[in-house]
Amino acid sequence: MKQEGVTHSSNLQMQCLDLLRFPLAVIVLFVHIFGNALTVSPDTLVEGRGVLQAFGDIVDAFLSSRSVPIYFFISGYVFFRSAHFDWAQYGRKLKNRVHTLLVPYIVWNAIALLVILFFRLPIFASINPVEGSPDFSLSALLNTFWNKECGVFPIAEPSGHIFPQNEALWFIRDLMVIALFTPLIYLLLRRVGWLLLVVLGVVWVLIECNVIEVLWFPLQGFFFFSMGAYMGVNRCDIVETFDKVKYSSAIVCVVASVLYMALCDSMPVVASFMHTCSIFTGLITAINIAAYLILRHHCRVSGFLASSAIFIYMAQTICAKYIFKALVWVVQPSTGLQYVLLTVFALCVALGFLLSLYYIMRRYTPSLLHVMTGRR
Repeated sequence: MKQEGVTHSSNLQMQCLDLLRFPLAVIVLFVHIFGNALTVSPDTLVEGRGVLQAFGDIVDAFLSSRSVPIYFFISGYVFFRSAHFDWAQYGRKLKNRVHTLLVPYIVWNAIALLVILFFRLPIFASINPVEGSPDFSLSALLNTFWNKECGVFPIAEPSGHIFPQNEALWFIRDLMVIALFTPLIYLLLRRVGWLLLVVLGVVWVLIECNVIEVLWFPLQGFFFFSMGAYMGVNRCDIVETFDKVKYSSAIVCVVASVLYMALCDSMPVVASFMHTCSIFTGLITAINIAAYLILRHHCRVSGFLASSAIFIYMAQTICAKYIFKALVWVVQPSTGLQYVLLTVFALCVALGFLLSLYYIMRRYTPSLLHVMTGRR
């Protein structure tokens, strides 16, 4: 009976994580599309700019930076949940990550580069004005897969972050780096346990609040990956653990998000701290919501949607930008509200396109899809 209960608990945990994969990918897609709305819409031509900005503040406070930390958490948990970790297993897992992470990372960055070159053709000049000249030197080509600012199209990144050509794949890049350090993570978790999470969490918060500056180091990834790893190594029941704080975490998540939105301009350090609190509690709340929906039989995991999440995530920055630009060119919105509605419509178009493409490839070119996603 005990073994049956453990199995049921394990199945519930994986169902919760699988249920989250698709909506998290949709959130990333929507955030990137709306980011294009804020970039494309010229202030001098849009009436009701305040509506667009207010909606942008809500998206930034409640949706931005939410999905990737949860993906890091899931990755850490899955990496360490199966069996005892040793050097042989480490080697097998790294070999597996070559197929599931490295190959798709190279493929999708190359696709992003080719798509940019394609849309720089004169026929697309009306919807995609050409800026600058490409640099096809060997160093630029290599940098395209790590830091696009020094890549084939060296355009400065306003946020100061370092992105590959396919911007969304910074998560995959950082995850590959973290995977190399998993023996150290495992050793520290065995020796100091949750103290490692405290140290990583504090440093992450300090970086997010600009108290300390780091040129590049995936601290957010290390923290959330290690958090998932801690629960995997210690065989913690994620659903049961997070259920204990389901109400407090949900309240903190909402309040911290509102405070971040309210203090973003006047008190940026405090606002950044609120944002980190909302991201952390947002992870707990998301898993609690998934568990509630499954246990109450309000929804069940769709194998198709769960498996499509990685495809949507990798492809979305490539198609979202051009789909939104094309819709702006056709519709020509003139108010902030129209831009907001067009963003929602663009999300539906992009999501429908990507799901249809995934379905077609899954049915007719499964081998190619396996290479592109690293999943069978």
